[in-house]
Amino acid sequence: YAISGSSDETARLWDVATRQCISIFEAHDASVRSVGFSPQRGLAVSLDESGQLRVWDASTAKCIIEVPSMFKDARWSNDGEHLLIADGQELVVCRVDHPSKSPIRT
Repeated sequence: YAISGSSDETARLWDVATRQCISIFEAHDASVRSVGFSPQRGLAVSLDESGQLRVWDASTAKCIIEVPSMFKDARWSNDGEHLLIADGQELVVCRVDHPSKSPIRT
C-alpha cells in the first residue's frame, strides 16, 4: 500500500500492485502535507497545512479522531503500532485503539 496527500484537501490510499485508489479520506480544509498508513491496524493518519490531524478507519474511510492543533508531522511507527506526532519542538508517541482495527484486505 501507499498513501498520498494532496492540495485538493484529501488523502488517498493506493494498492500499489494494481495501481488503484482504494480509499479517499475527505474532510480537511487545507492541503494535506503529511500522511501515514498502518496496514497492521487498518488505520491512516493525515495532517493538513493548518496543523489539523485526523485518524481514519481505512476500511470505511471514516474519520475516527480529529485534533485541531498545530502539529507539523504525523506518521506511524515502523511496526504500525504507534502514532508519532511532532509539533516542531517535541515528539508525542501514542497508541490509537479502535474496535474495528482489522487490517485492510484486497
